[in-house]
Order: sequence, then structure tokens, then C-alpha cells
Amino acid sequence: MINIEKEYRDTMARKIKFALEMADGTFISVLEDLQKHIKNNDELKKLVEYFLDGRLEKWLLDRYYEEEAKSLRLVDKNDPDFACKLCKAIGVDYTPSESVNVEFIEYEQKMKKSLEEVTSDNKIIANAGSTASTQSELDFLIKNGKNIIYLWGNSFKLPLVHDISYIGILGKPSVDIDFVDLDSFKSYGIKFENLNLPESIRKAEEEVIRRITEELKRRVEEEVRRKIEVGGYVEFGHYPQTKNGDIQAIEWQVLEKENNKMLLISKYGLEARPFDITSNEWKNSEIRQWANNDFYNKAFNENEKKYIKSSNLSDVGAVDNVFFLSEEEAEKYFANDELRKCKATEYALKQGADVADNGYSYWWLRSIIPNSSYSVYIVDVDGYIYDDRVYHDSHLFRPALWINI
Repeated sequence: MINIEKEYRDTMARKIKFALEMADGTFISVLEDLQKHIKNNDELKKLVEYFLDGRLEKWLLDRYYEEEAKSLRLVDKNDPDFACKLCKAIGVDYTPSESVNVEFIEYEQKMKKSLEEVTSDNKIIANAGSTASTQSELDFLIKNGKNIIYLWGNSFKLPLVHDISYIGILGKPSVDIDFVDLDSFKSYGIKFENLNLPESIRKAEEEVIRRITEELKRRVEEEVRRKIEVGGYVEFGHYPQTKNGDIQAIEWQVLEKENNKMLLISKYGLEARPFDITSNEWKNSEIRQWANNDFYNKAFNENEKKYIKSSNLSDVGAVDNVFFLSEEEAEKYFANDELRKCKATEYALKQGADVADNGYSYWWLRSIIPNSSYSVYIVDVDGYIYDDRVYHDSHLFRPALWINI
């Protein structure tokens, strides 16, 4: 005679029983372990999820906990005391420290299921509880205090709520938002990523970036004015300086600071060039024309040119962006001969700059030698100031200029 009850139980025993994976990654197979495991709200939330999707009841029935499963069916998710009654139904001795948001847990489950239908990206699925695919879902998440919201859909109207980041996923949703003025909008601290922004927001972001850039520029300029002292060095512009003509930043020595401007002279001689073929007048010289055209345009970009201040050289009747020091200035700004000595760059040496045994070279000044038509003042390899003929093509081009700071 067949024992039907025994046959049923043997069949059930052979069924593969699934375990409940808890919030901390633990797998629970027996009720006693489940009762002991619920000790915090994260684990309680996981228990609620299994209750809402029906897996908790199925798990109980698979293990013949019929009485607990029967008690579970009497629990109402809309009951204000739902979490406590759920725990009591299955013998869990835990009192929640805060209410369980059943509506939000249901929302998260529903969104997770929807996402799993369109993507296998676990990172996206893991954020189901912060994802909105419709305007009403977005409003729901904001109501529940989410400060990072993933937007999945076509278009959304964003409310003015403080400190929220909106990130587009599975496409690039379009968003719109109303605000009265830029300053009030900035105060909300709203951030965007991977979204099609309306013109109003793009302009607002551009304006914010512009203001930040201007403020950073102002701070940098203040720091430059504060830190750079006379005798120090700054980098400004670029010019060939190696044997191979590699373009590098030009290093300048600060000779004078006056209000919001600085007088600079290149640390090294940058070229080997004649002053002129016959004339010793700076105003009419070939070196002046070359310095304020070829060199000026090659060494400085358009933004750097905005900082260069035209200088009135009253001693030679010229107004220039780039010039040579006068004989008086060479004595004024360099306290002694040693400080006046100058070395050539590798690029200038390749061009034919003279170099003495001590490693220094001659460099041009702009001042005319009295009663001479062919000579100007120069600084020699020992730092002395004396005269030489203008046609020498082995003396250094050592430019000076004023810049605004």
C-alpha cells in the first residue's frame, strides 16, 4: 500500500530549496538562522523585499514552515505597524529603529525589474532605487530625499531643489528647468552629467565657468605680484632655445616692479644678430624692426600680447613693445659687472654668437656712442659697458619689455 503523505514529503525533500541572500551577503537556509540574522534595518529592509515579491512565503513553504507562512499572509503592508508585525509573524525578535518605507522598496523592486529587461550592466541596476524613467518617478525620488538621481527616458522637468546631481543613463535625456536669475540658480548647487541641457542652463553654466575663471585669474595675478620680487625670474612667451630649435618657455629676470607692471629682461641671449648694417640709431635700426615684428609675433601668442605694455623710450624717440636697455639702465638695474654678464642659448650659439672662455657673450644696448655714426654701447663678456660697431652679427639679442600684472 502506497503511503501518499510519505511519498509527498520525499518528493518535496528532493526539491532544490533556494536560500535567502541577506544585505551583508549571507545566505540563509533555515528559519532559526533568519530569526537571528535580522539585527538592523538593512537586513529588515531585505526581509521586506522578500515579503513584497512573495519569495519569503515561498521560502517558508519549501521548508514546511506552514504556521509562519499562514501568519505571514495576515500581515498588511499598509499597516502603520507593518514592520513589527512582519517580524512577529516569523518569530524575529527585532524592533525597527525607524519606519520602513514600503512604498520606496516597492518602487526600487519595480525599477530594478524594468532595468534588467533592457541592460545587464550591474552598476546601473544597483542604482535602481535612485533611477527615474518618468516625471512622476522623478518627483517621487525627490520627495524621498534622493540627492543623486539617474534619469532614464526622453525628457524631464527639473524642479529647483538644492544640492541634487542629475545623471543621464541608457541614453542622453533632455531636461528643462526654470530659474529667475543666474545667482539664485547657482545657490541651488544643481549638477548635471550626460544630459541634453536647454540653452538657459548652458548659458548659466558658461557664465559660472567664466566667473570662476576670472576669479582664479585674479588670484593668480595677485599671487604673482606678491611672490615675484626684483631679481627673481618668471616664464613668459616661448622661443627656440636648443641646438635643434626646440621651442621652450622664455625665462625673464625681473628688473623693476612699478604699481601693476614689471620690467623684464631675458635671462639669456636668444639670438645672434647685427644691430644694423650702418645706422646706430635705435629708432631706424633693423634690430628694432625685427624685435617688434618677427620676434614679437613668434615669441608671444595673442593672449600674452595683451599683457605687454608699450614703452615710451624718450631717449631714442621711439615707442616699442620690445627693446634693448639703454646704457644708463644697464648700470641702474645691474649692481655690478658680474651681474651684467649674459650667456647665450644653444640656439643663439648655433647662429654664431661669440662665447668667451668664461662662457659669456656680448649683448647689445640701444644707446648711441656720442660723436659716432657706427657704434652703440654693448655689454662685453666680463660685464663691462663699452662701445662696438653695429654690424657685428655675433652679439646677442637680449630683449627687454614691460608687462602688466
